Amino acid sequence: MDRGSRYSVPPKPVGMRVDVSGEAGRVTVRCGDVIVAEHDRAGRGVCVMRPEDVSELWKLSKAKCATPPPTWRLTGRHEVESPSLEVYGRIGVTESRTSVHVSATVALEAAS
Repeated sequence: MDRGSRYSVPPKPVGMRVDVSGEAGRVTVRCGDVIVAEHDRAGRGVCVMRPEDVSELWKLSKAKCATPPPTWRLTGRHEVESPSLEVYGRIGVTESRTSVHVSATVALEAAS
């Protein structure tokens, strides 16, 4: 088996003992006598995920949340700090420098 590669399985066997084997370019995951996942063998360090495994896990995760997550909406309102040009002089920024770091904060509000 290629060490360092990761393969998804459905959430059902989480916490159970599984056997993983790699034969003929395939990786097979068994829980007892039941095959719970099969994947084409990937290169070292690769993560292989089946969409249906991720979907099932996402549904379980959402079901366990006590409160639903907020829905976010980009408001378009933003504030950008604009220090006086004196500040740049005090910290040694001169006209010969060609780049100045500028940061902006974008407001997010929970949608009603």
